[in-house]
Amino acid sequence: AKARSLFELSCDKSFKRHADPYRIYAEFEMSLGHYQDAKAILYRGAQAMSVSSDGGLGGNRRGMAQLYHTWAVCEWHLDNLSRAEVLLDHALRLVPTGVVVSSSSSKQQQQEASSSSSNNKIRSFILFTIAQLEYYRGEYEVAQHCIALCLKENVMPGGNSKIWLLWADIAQAMKNTKLQDQCLKQADMLKQDEDNGGVESLSRLLLDLKRRPLNSSTSTTSSPPNSHLSSSTATTTSSSSSSSS
Repeated sequence: AKARSLFELSCDKSFKRHADPYRIYAEFEMSLGHYQDAKAILYRGAQAMSVSSDGGLGGNRRGMAQLYHTWAVCEWHLDNLSRAEVLLDHALRLVPTGVVVSSSSSKQQQQEASSSSSNNKIRSFILFTIAQLEYYRGEYEVAQHCIALCLKENVMPGGNSKIWLLWADIAQAMKNTKLQDQCLKQADMLKQDEDNGGVESLSRLLLDLKRRPLNSSTSTTSSPPNSHLSSSTATTTSSSSSSSS
């Protein structure tokens, strides 16, 4: 009860400046399995951020890509796959495209490049989630396309080994054992580097989504095995959002 009171206070104090308080509050509820409560919090956050301080429309977009992403994950857990797909599309559209700078670029351009790097991380993680969703739905070609886009960003929070492991799962589902072996080898190589380099960690709350059963006779609408979710609050994109704000 005390934690929720603090979260509510944080949302009230945000004054529509950033969506993070709502998102983090929702991720706390999701970590406890309270997905309907989390959905209500995310909806409230989206409403609050859509109205400007003078009461007009437009509002503030800071942190909205991350909020929509978390909302999509929440809808996925509630088996609302179509809604999750729409929200992921909204999230992706809200992430600004990158900028290119050189050594002679101004300080402002270099700051924009730093913000762009943060945006690339967010975009990469959204694309990874879309790939997971398409894999779960049995849309393997679309999932592979999203993986290719994710690898192109090359800034996946937590390291790229998770991308290759997902690709290996997709290859197994497509009965492409050669591609599966190649993906597993690449994932193993990257995992060793990541373990030694101490890459940025990710909350399992947003990574360990529902998995599609590999049995091809299983319906895509059947309930998959339960995810093993972390009980801690998710901090997946909070560092990225703070650096981009």
